[in-house]
Formats: sequence, C-alpha cells, structure tokens
Amino acid sequence: IRRLQSEVDRLTVELSSTSEAASQLSDRVAMLEGRLAESEEKFTDVRNELLDRQQREDRLREAQGLFLPSEGEVFVTGNRFVLRLFGLTFESGSTEILEEHHSLLMKVQRVITTFAGASVRIEGHTDAQGGEESNQRLSQRRAIAVREHLLARIPIPSSRVEALGLGEAQPIGSNETEEGRARNRRIEVVITLLGR
Repeated sequence: IRRLQSEVDRLTVELSSTSEAASQLSDRVAMLEGRLAESEEKFTDVRNELLDRQQREDRLREAQGLFLPSEGEVFVTGNRFVLRLFGLTFESGSTEILEEHHSLLMKVQRVITTFAGASVRIEGHTDAQGGEESNQRLSQRRAIAVREHLLARIPIPSSRVEALGLGEAQPIGSNETEEGRARNRRIEVVITLLGR
C-alpha cells in the first residue's frame, strides 16, 4: 500500500507538472494562432491592395488606349481617375455640344461605366481671354452641358455626377500663346474611386 501510495504521489506530481506544461503550450498555441490570424489578415489586405492597384492600372491602360493625343489624356492622381479632354471644343461663347464630339463623349461614357459606384465631377476650364467672371459662368454652363449629355446616355444616378465651372483659375498652359490657351480651354472628367 505504501509503495502504491508513493507511486500515486509521484504520478500526481508528474501529472501536475504535465498539466502546467500543457497549459503553457496551450497559451503558446493561442498566441501563435493570434499571430497567424494577424498575418493572414495583413496578407489579405496586401493582396487586395495589389489586386486593386493592378485593376486600376489595367483600367488606366485601357482608357489611355481609347483616346487619341488630340482628344485628351488620361491619368491617375491619388484616388482620382482624370480624363483631360482637349478634343471637346465649343464655339466661342457657346455651350452647345457639337455632333462631331459625340464619339469622344461615347469614349468618356465607356470609361465612366467601368467604375461602378464612383462619383464623377465634370470640370469646365477656360483660357484667360475675356472677363474672369464671364469665363467662370461660361465654364460652369459648359460643364453642365457635358453633365446633362452624359446623364442622358449613362444609367447612373444624377446625384453621383457634379458639374463645376473653374473658369481660368487652373491653367495648364500659357495664356500668352494660342497653343497654351487651347490647352487651357478644356473639360476634365474626374472620377473619384472608391476605397483606397
């Protein structure tokens, strides 16, 4: 009986020690599982960001391929996708969209429809000839004309498309040359991307 009691005591001590080791291992496993979950989450975030970036670059290349240099340029700045249209011109003082520009605006429609849920801002710009106030009003009316043209052809909520006239406030060329003034007279379609 004494021998058996001694064996029981030894096994009890051994069991206590083993239980403590098992508890420590369990804590270590829980910690490692937590780190693994964090790593998996970071990996998923990085992968999604890379996929978003790849998709954005694919869209950029596709959009750039749509427009001739005389029609405009396409670029990304931050989370904004910008279509800078030089080929969309108006008669002096007019806001009427000429029929010859409908094919250019169809390309714009095509780009906008690839960004489901994105907000769109149509910006009108002028050169510095004429009065600043009248240029601002003219650029606003032209931006509205483009907005209305696009909304009539694209099935998106009008609340997602804004028209903004900036007049001569944001030149990208010299107002001292005809070439610079022609670059300044433009419509820009700014698509604000969702997410990052």
